[in-house]
Amino acid sequence: MPVHTIEIRPLFADTDTAGVVYYGTFMRYLEEARTQAVETMGLSIGDEYEQGYLYPVTHIDINYQGPAHYGRVLCITTEVTEIRRVRFRLDHRMYEKETETAVGRAMVWMACVDRDTRRPKRLSQTMADCLTALAAKRDE
Repeated sequence: MPVHTIEIRPLFADTDTAGVVYYGTFMRYLEEARTQAVETMGLSIGDEYEQGYLYPVTHIDINYQGPAHYGRVLCITTEVTEIRRVRFRLDHRMYEKETETAVGRAMVWMACVDRDTRRPKRLSQTMADCLTALAAKRDE
C-alpha cells in the first residue's frame, strides 16, 4: 500500500500539441509529491533550509510506461525505500486515476548538504524521523 498519494490535474501548458504531458514536466510533479509527503508528517522544507539543510536530487531513474493526458487526473504515490546517514531513496508510481492506467515509475535518490558549503551533511534529526515514520507506514 502506498504511503502517500497526491492527485494532479495537468495544465494545458504541461502538454504538447496532442494533449500529452511533456516528459520533463514529471520532474515538477515528483517534486510536489515528495514535498507533500514529508510535509504531511509535520516537516517543513522551509524550516530545514533556515536551519542550514538542503536536499538536492542526486540521481533519478524514470521508466515511462504510458502517456498522461490533459484533463485526466494523475495520481503519484511516494514511498521511502531506503534511509542512510546522508541520503535517502524515494520510489514513485504514476497512474491515471480514472482508469488506473500506469504512466510510469521513478526512483529518486536525494542527499543532505550544508546550505552554505554545499558539502555532504548528516540528515537533520527532523528529516530522519520524518523519513523513518513514512517508511514505517509502508510496512503497516
